[in-house]
Amino acid sequence: MVSSPIKKVSWPTWPQFGDEEAQAVASVVRSQQLFAATQVKQFEHDFAKFIGSKRAIGIGNATQGLHLALAALDVGEGDEVIVAPCSWISSSSCVLMQNAVPVFADIESESLGLDPVAVEKAITPLTKAIIPVHILGYPARIAEICEVAKAHGIPVIEDASHAPGASVNGKMVGSFGAMGVFSLQQRKTISTGDGGVICTDDDALADRLCRLRPFGDPELSYNYRMTEFAGILGQIGLRKLTAHNEERAWAAHYLSKVFDAHPKVRIRHPRKHE
Repeated sequence: MVSSPIKKVSWPTWPQFGDEEAQAVASVVRSQQLFAATQVKQFEHDFAKFIGSKRAIGIGNATQGLHLALAALDVGEGDEVIVAPCSWISSSSCVLMQNAVPVFADIESESLGLDPVAVEKAITPLTKAIIPVHILGYPARIAEICEVAKAHGIPVIEDASHAPGASVNGKMVGSFGAMGVFSLQQRKTISTGDGGVICTDDDALADRLCRLRPFGDPELSYNYRMTEFAGILGQIGLRKLTAHNEERAWAAHYLSKVFDAHPKVRIRHPRKHE
């Protein structure tokens, strides 16, 4: 005999596309302009304003963004980049794409992000960048990591793929380091099917990223542009992000209550400043 469930919960589905998104995509088709243009520029403007950065550069996906960020910093053969072992492969493969060496530093149990103490121990004369990851939307100890990096003159590239809208003491993640990279992939908090954004306050870095993003620059450059479809869906997703994040917070709180008393499950609760 199979017993009935004690309680049914209406669980949010994702992604949540509707008439607004369908009409927006149709408007891009009718415009005959599918290549990066006004919709991408508008999304870049909106996203930079939301994050609190001077510049935002739309790209095809976050892997491209991480690679471009390293290229813009002239990371190359033989250089070392400190990365997190708890992440998607892109946080390390982007280093290999520049013929550099990924160096794993340990994470800490509270944030599941890079441990600032382990980062400092991993620094060598060959270290050219540090890539902390805000895993599953939880901020790493980014202020401390940036302090360590600053003391050694090493730039920080934040992998904020999971974390649009997350903040520490009122400052958005992705705006602490030299650059912050966000994902807009199908399963991410802003879903455009695929896409990404790089944020920075450094105009010189932003200009170089823009030169490296399309083919045609005298320097080796790439085909890492965002489409108009991603640009217009990104605008809509950004407008809905706060409400969607509140839904996620509700779901997390519900699961926390369910599992908090379980002897073999440890719940990662948001810290007061997050």
